[in-house]
Amino acid sequence: MTNGFEQRTSEYYSANIRWNLSRKFRLNIDAQNGRKENLSDYLSTRNFDLDYYSFVPKITFQPGTVFRLSLLYEHKNKQNNSESNEKAIYNKGGLEGKYSAAEKGNIITNLNFILINYDYPTNSSLAFEMLEGLQPGNNVTWEVIYQRTLANNLQLNLNYNGRWADGSKLLHVGGVQVRAFF
Repeated sequence: MTNGFEQRTSEYYSANIRWNLSRKFRLNIDAQNGRKENLSDYLSTRNFDLDYYSFVPKITFQPGTVFRLSLLYEHKNKQNNSESNEKAIYNKGGLEGKYSAAEKGNIITNLNFILINYDYPTNSSLAFEMLEGLQPGNNVTWEVIYQRTLANNLQLNLNYNGRWADGSKLLHVGGVQVRAFF
């Protein structure tokens, strides 16, 4: 089988600012400007060249070493540079939490509401990249992770992810991971 060549390019510039507002509050601002390109000899429907930028302010409340809660907003704009000129505007509001108990493990949670404006067909590799695997319109995602160190070099992760989009069923995914550190 001959498929020809396929080339993927990802270039970006980013800036990160972290400012401790007080002992308990921290502000993080991440900004990114970049370009993604995919070129395929055999499957020309996979070709795209898009420019994007994103801006993510996040405020974190951490009263001690055990508990942390973050509120974030992300704005992302993606523009395809081909003749079809697709554009996606991505707005995400989220809440992240982490609880750490010595010798018992960590619980990490997040909940996100995502609104995507995209008025083009959704059954292409470009649409998958523009929508980041989600659907146009309203999306909700959530995640719960439990991490525990079983021995000095062994870590157990249990995770559960879920998502919902306008007009679709709930999707639930769970997983188990064991890591050995050498």
